[in-house]
Amino acid sequence: MKKIFLKIMSMIITVPFSLFIGLSTAAGSIIIATAALFVKQKKAEKVVLWVFSWWRQSLLRTARVKLKVLGRENVPSGGCLYVFNHLSHYDIPVLLEAIPEGVKFGAKAELFKIPIFSQAMAAYGTLKIDRGNRQEAIETLSKAKSRLASGESFILAAEGTRQATPGIGEFKSGPIIFAIQAGVPIVPVVIYGTDKILPKGQLFLNFNVRKDVTLEILPPVPTVGYTVDTRDELKNKIRAMFLASYEELKKRDNFGL
Repeated sequence: MKKIFLKIMSMIITVPFSLFIGLSTAAGSIIIATAALFVKQKKAEKVVLWVFSWWRQSLLRTARVKLKVLGRENVPSGGCLYVFNHLSHYDIPVLLEAIPEGVKFGAKAELFKIPIFSQAMAAYGTLKIDRGNRQEAIETLSKAKSRLASGESFILAAEGTRQATPGIGEFKSGPIIFAIQAGVPIVPVVIYGTDKILPKGQLFLNFNVRKDVTLEILPPVPTVGYTVDTRDELKNKIRAMFLASYEELKKRDNFGL
């Protein structure tokens, strides 16, 4: 009975909040798309950063998420590729709060089919990743190499998609190859706790959980000396870093630290 009651309460509380998420995302997308059409590039970029700041803070504060960020000192000064473990839709506002402004995301191709939202993502320089077409996904990353090498930073999901269960999934090779060919370091970003708030396959936020989230930025991993042929060596090295960090964050959570 208690579980049923909590589930009903969760729905009652989060239905309006879910509507708020949808409306705020739509409003932000309209503002960004409009700015891209009618405002000069530099001013449009400022508009995008303002929208992202407002959107992420609205989602985190309204849901009462308590975010702890570790390792900010590991953020490099130049261009790099951030890779993160994907647990929940809530990873995005958490990442926007933790990583430097202006970092470009990769997004699944399906999101580019949503009117206005797709124009907003394109205006911001988001990479369109077709998960169903490996060759096209590789070509998208290949075309963006020059942007990465010139000093832009990107962030991609190491596993390619949200995980159905808590933990670190298997890593994709695409992001590793992307960084190797551009000659930039890879910065691992470990997220713990967002799956408790909004796990994959669930529409409503969980009502009866602590909304404590920890994000740890690990030291950059140089790609110098690695080639496409040795990508698995680098991929396994980075995944081992994720596993160690995630387990440590899990222990801290169990002890309430």
